[in-house]
Amino acid sequence: MKTVFIPIFQGVEARNILRTAIFKTLRERGNIRIVLFVPTQYKKEYFSKEFSGENIVYEVFGNYIPPCWSSIFSFLKFVLLPTETMNIRRRVEFYEQDRYFTYYFQTLLNRLFAGRFFRRIVRWLDWRFVHDNNFKEVFDHYRPDAIFLAHIFGDEESAMLREARWRNIPAIGLINSWDKLTSRCMIRLLPDIMIVHNEIMKREAIEYADMPENKIRVVGIPHYDIFVQRKPSSRDDFYRRVDADPKKRLILYCPLGKRYRNTDAEILEMLIAIKRKKMIPEDTQYMVRFPPNDIVDISRVKDREGIIFIQPGVRFTDSNDRRVDWDMNDADIALFHDTLAHMSLILCYVSSLSIDAAVFDKPIIHVRPRREADEEHTTPEKRIDRDLSYGLTHYQPVFRSGGVRVVQNEGELAAWINKYLENPALDHKGRARIVREQCGTLDGHAGERTAEIILDALKAV
Repeated sequence: MKTVFIPIFQGVEARNILRTAIFKTLRERGNIRIVLFVPTQYKKEYFSKEFSGENIVYEVFGNYIPPCWSSIFSFLKFVLLPTETMNIRRRVEFYEQDRYFTYYFQTLLNRLFAGRFFRRIVRWLDWRFVHDNNFKEVFDHYRPDAIFLAHIFGDEESAMLREARWRNIPAIGLINSWDKLTSRCMIRLLPDIMIVHNEIMKREAIEYADMPENKIRVVGIPHYDIFVQRKPSSRDDFYRRVDADPKKRLILYCPLGKRYRNTDAEILEMLIAIKRKKMIPEDTQYMVRFPPNDIVDISRVKDREGIIFIQPGVRFTDSNDRRVDWDMNDADIALFHDTLAHMSLILCYVSSLSIDAAVFDKPIIHVRPRREADEEHTTPEKRIDRDLSYGLTHYQPVFRSGGVRVVQNEGELAAWINKYLENPALDHKGRARIVREQCGTLDGHAGERTAEIILDALKAV
């Protein structure tokens, strides 16, 4: 029996692996043992209720110990990626932490050394000097034939990849989000095979991750398979479940969360205002869908009558900090699918929600509020968050597509809502371009293609 290691350290990994055909295909092969790594005993118990079998084993790994020299390379991985997104991140941290020396030192290193030649040198030094034994015992115990990693940017999975390379065990890495290659960090160690969603990510993998082209596989988006395979619930059934007024059209607003401070409440107040002033048709209603991995503070918003609030997912922490330990179960995913199918349009930020909406050919509005009267009272970091976020590297193809509209005030917001409600086909070609460029092959079989790559690696051993 062949053995494959699969870490599930993040909520996005559970969504992209356990809840797609990747896991289902591997599990149905009786001659393969799947060892799932989770960070806590609670998550082991949680996932094992749903994802279990004779060939499924859980290992709890929640105590990563950084080895000697590793901190140096953990620092360098954030300064050797030459993208505008990383420039923005440094500016945000500069205003938040007021650390002048750190900002200018990192910026200087980035300008001088963020290129392929120096990244290769750093990776060689990383490989040569860092000896990481965090996963030595489990490798000795299970003797895996392959590993499959969906977050090779993190230290834990980088450590697992390092152990696999020392033992000449095939490693397959999945870039699980369209922004990771340009906004996360440099990949410290490269896998044998890298799986990406589309041709744009393939070019980024070559340019920023220095991955050889012949080791990159373009498969599509596994967690989008459900959009093709599943038939949405009827409008009546969906409206009953969310307690919506069946006589009204649905406008979806998706806040970003605490990381972006007061912007969420500001936009919600703007939506309420244009409704109160009758600037949009009365046969409309708002649904606010909170992010599964963050906190949204709308305490200052008083007039919430008639607004539908949805909090998807299960959260494993109660911290007041940004919440990243989460899971969206099948019911949450199905509800999101139905929401996309039955909404009239979406208001969101620079996020993958734009791709979600484009798949269903639903109009997309980005709200980027700018009130000149408030500028003198707005802190620099808020302006960075609010304005420069629209310069993120991975999002530029979406802006160029012509499939989204950006508004800055109540008047523009109301005007575009009215235009889209009157003519939902407006900007259809731009949305079709978003789907074509970002989704790769959208045929409902991306998960199966990913699983076959893993199976081929196991066969080759």
